[in-house]
Amino acid sequence: SMEIYAVKEAISPKDFEQPAKIENKKADKAPLAYFIPWTDLQEVRVLAELLSNYVKVRVAEKTFKINGKEYPSGTLVVLPANNKNWGTSLDSFIRKVADKHQVSLEYAFPGQKSSVSFGSSSFNLLSTPNIALISGEGISSNAFGELWFYFDRELKYPTSILTMEDLGNTNLDKYNLIVLPSGNYSYQASKKLKEFAEQGGKVIAMEKSISIFSSSKEKSSSSKSSNSSSPLKRYEDDERHKLSKRVEGSIYKVYLDDSHPLAFGLGKFFYLMKRSSKVHEYLEEGWNVGTFKANSHTSGFVGHELKRKIPNSLAVGIEKKGKGNVIYFSDSPIFRGFWHNGKLLLGNAVFF
Repeated sequence: SMEIYAVKEAISPKDFEQPAKIENKKADKAPLAYFIPWTDLQEVRVLAELLSNYVKVRVAEKTFKINGKEYPSGTLVVLPANNKNWGTSLDSFIRKVADKHQVSLEYAFPGQKSSVSFGSSSFNLLSTPNIALISGEGISSNAFGELWFYFDRELKYPTSILTMEDLGNTNLDKYNLIVLPSGNYSYQASKKLKEFAEQGGKVIAMEKSISIFSSSKEKSSSSKSSNSSSPLKRYEDDERHKLSKRVEGSIYKVYLDDSHPLAFGLGKFFYLMKRSSKVHEYLEEGWNVGTFKANSHTSGFVGHELKRKIPNSLAVGIEKKGKGNVIYFSDSPIFRGFWHNGKLLLGNAVFF
């Protein structure tokens, strides 16, 4: 039972104290480097805007120290030495973008004690993604919609929308990333996407679209088969049998390899809304970055047969295909646009 109380007078709650507005001040002297944290969607927005404006950005592959302060892997680094075309206007532009998205900058100056060289391989120079997002017949409208909203509204990052027919008639050389929402892809579209990856492109495949890159020859990413039911099953038991193999929306804890760029900023685990009933084996070749373990199920309904199969299976992974890479998501990390930490995870997949 729920206790309910009536009040005789109006209640005027105290105003909540608003967090202080971030305004990054101009440094007293010219910085050697600008540091941008990588912990949330706000920083993904900063990176998207910087890359859209041709600012060269690096990402720290490992933890590093400046003057005794430690910065984690995933920290973004902008070096004026890499952006000489900006001249003195780089400083004001970076601060303007950081202020707009309410992100605090930090600086490194010449002469400070450093554990690294910013030009080394530990600070990977990021390429600017030229993105195509697949839509149209055969594609889940909800799956497309949440991805379109992510790029167009939340990141304001330019993205081309292509249909499966477009894939056959479009020169894909101008793209270096194709994002595949869950859907049923045609043979011709699948063939073109495989060629794109093998020739050096990056593909992000979500849910049903994973099947494009799995076959009997590629058991590493194929789905686990389920035991078929008895041929003498009763009709009235059919719905219960189907439910035993399904999940309609259950929260799962995903364990992460936090040393991999796909996991930067997220730590050792994050939570995912699991909706797909497909269960994917670990990748034999590649990196199993996010995995479901025995205690991953946190809340929500999942059928007993499916629940047995999910532990020790793939949630997030990356696999080399020819000269390119395919990133797999067993379930959309940005389900309906509200699953917040998944937006950082998807940012890792897109930009790193």
